[in-house]
Formats: sequence, structure tokens, C-alpha cells
Amino acid sequence: MTLLCLCPATPIAQLLQKRPDLEAKIAEIVWMAGAWNVKGNLDPTTLPVANLYAEWNVFWDPPASDWLIRETSVKITVFPLDVTDQAKLDPDFLDALDMQGKVYPFSNLAAQSYALVSDEPFYEMWDVVTTCYLAHPEFFDPAQPTQMRVETMGDKEGAMVPDADARAVDVVFTLAQQQAFYDYVLQQIAR
Repeated sequence: MTLLCLCPATPIAQLLQKRPDLEAKIAEIVWMAGAWNVKGNLDPTTLPVANLYAEWNVFWDPPASDWLIRETSVKITVFPLDVTDQAKLDPDFLDALDMQGKVYPFSNLAAQSYALVSDEPFYEMWDVVTTCYLAHPEFFDPAQPTQMRVETMGDKEGAMVPDADARAVDVVFTLAQQQAFYDYVLQQIAR
């Protein structure tokens, strides 16, 4: 099976630590996590952190994140903020969603939900773009094998960092077909 992880790695790490036999049943983990060359998504005015590049899903539990990468052999495809930040709450998308919401209840709910966060400068469609990969991997440039670990202590706690001694995970950096992504999302919630 493929696991879609849109949260900290804690539940998966705890499960596999208790039941290592289940690892063989997981073909891939697609995980929205981390940041490489962009700032994090923790608002320093509400949550003071030393690592300005911290991304919530990794920062929440750095040891579990590091364990998942280092101690398992499951194929992991990571969607860091570098790619998810390319899925902005685009004004054209929000307008189309609002118009669609006049006809479709799911679209109306999504439009109302996005309206609550549309003025937040750091909010992007993190989970939606990662989920979209399962149906349309062609919307993205190929993943880059990247050897990494997670800093578990210090002022870089929660950072995914290169490590030549660590195993490689696949990292997706580019949403190559943005308009196709927005069109697909609109299509999916036209209900």
C-alpha cells in the first residue's frame, strides 16, 4: 500500500516501532514534510523557534521524522515546502472556486474554508498539492534522490539536512504544471 502522510511522522514511526513486520506491506510513503531552500511555515510571531526554516510536520517530532528516514527501508517521497509553496492560494483559483461554490456544496465549503486563511502570507495548499501527486504525478518534475537526516536538537531542530551517510529519499521540488493542478482541484470539488 501507499501511505499518504499529511502530518508529523509520529503515528507511522510508533506503529512501525511496535510492529516492524508491517514495514514490508508499505510500498511507499508520500509525505508532506520539511523545507530545503525556502523559509518554514511556522509563524515566528505566534511560535518563537530558532529554526526559521522549520516546517510543522517535521518540527513537531524531529526524532520520529529522523527515525522514519534512517531506520526504515520504505520508499519515501517527500514534498517539502519548496514544492508545496508553488501551490499558492491564487486569486484566479479562489475566484473560480467561489463561482463554482454557487452551484456545488463541496466547492462552497472549500471556498469558505480558504477565505478564512487567504490573507495569511505563509498559507499555501500544502496537503492538497501533495495529495494530488497520487493521481497525477505527471504534474511534477521527477523526484530527486536526496540523502538526508533530520536535526533532532539545537538551533536547527526539525531541519532536513543533507547527509552523505544517510539513505536517499525521493524529494519533489517542482510543480511543473500549476494550471493543470488548479484545474484538477476545481474538477474534484465540483460536487
